[in-house]
Amino acid sequence: MSDEKFKDLDELFDAVFKDDISPEELRRRVNRNNQRNPRNRGQNPYTRNRRIQIIKPVLKKDARDRVFKSRYEYFINYITNIEFHPATSADYYGGFEDAIEQYHNRAESYKNNLIIVENVVKDEIRGYNNSVNSSIYSRGYYDGLCYIEGSLKRSKKMIEEEIVRVLKNTII
Repeated sequence: MSDEKFKDLDELFDAVFKDDISPEELRRRVNRNNQRNPRNRGQNPYTRNRRIQIIKPVLKKDARDRVFKSRYEYFINYITNIEFHPATSADYYGGFEDAIEQYHNRAESYKNNLIIVENVVKDEIRGYNNSVNSSIYSRGYYDGLCYIEGSLKRSKKMIEEEIVRVLKNTII
């Protein structure tokens, strides 16, 4: 039975090796047979299951060790000094930047109480989970929200460490 499956293919290869048909003709015949398969009709078989690799942006190296006096200043430092990989998709970049811009404006309204912004970001991330893979833009927006959430956590941690350091120095 397996010999019957490959009979046509063996005949094609024998014809190529005997120089009865050219490799281009072989390619045309194989492609024509491939298009008859309803699963492949209308799709490029080489890109059908291909995923786009996304390299997430990171904080610039020179902005990592800066010291500030408020949580808001740390947060602004984290969201304004982002470094994107050169191969980043324009749609991904647009979604990421839209999230950053939206929460940068929101943070300006609540400079002294970023907990409100933190809660809004968490709620939006929870609501956004279902449609993450719908487009590259939405993936960028979602990753931007996650980056903002991480920046808020890091800004809180930096202020906590500063308070602990000051308290240790005053007690001793």
